[in-house]
Amino acid sequence: MKRKVKQNNLIRFIQLLLFTTIVVVCYSLSKFYTASAGETTAIIGKPVVTTTINEIVLEGLKPGTSKSYRFQVSNYDTNNKISDIEMAYTIEIQYERYLPLNFELKKVDNDIIVGNNLLNNNITEPVNMGKEKYAQEYELTIKWDETEKNYKYSEEIDCVEILLNSYQLKIN
Repeated sequence: MKRKVKQNNLIRFIQLLLFTTIVVVCYSLSKFYTASAGETTAIIGKPVVTTTINEIVLEGLKPGTSKSYRFQVSNYDTNNKISDIEMAYTIEIQYERYLPLNFELKKVDNDIIVGNNLLNNNITEPVNMGKEKYAQEYELTIKWDETEKNYKYSEEIDCVEILLNSYQLKIN
């Protein structure tokens, strides 16, 4: 009789252990496969940065001469739609360095050139535009140093690019 009671107790213990294992496994798996639903919307701001320069032509530039080009940077488009995002920008002048050229970039206010050269290693400091309507005119002067009169430059072609690097200031 003692043996039968021990076997019954062992069977019940195994059944209890199996039942507990099944419950724990089901509960654990249910945590990994829980699904939830929700809804959200994102509003994406439209950045606007424009510039008004078409082409820089170096033809006719000789030692001791210079050429000037004016352009404007603004935070609105042709339909006067102002940028939704607070932006900043830098202006960078890149060229192939085939010709001995020097660059000066100055602000223009009311058709008058103001201030000093804004370029430092051919790039400006960052300029903040804000969220209000913003426009700034600049004048780029390209100079060929008059001491550089080597005949090797006579057949050289160079390309000058104005890069407007803009970026978002902060996320609201």
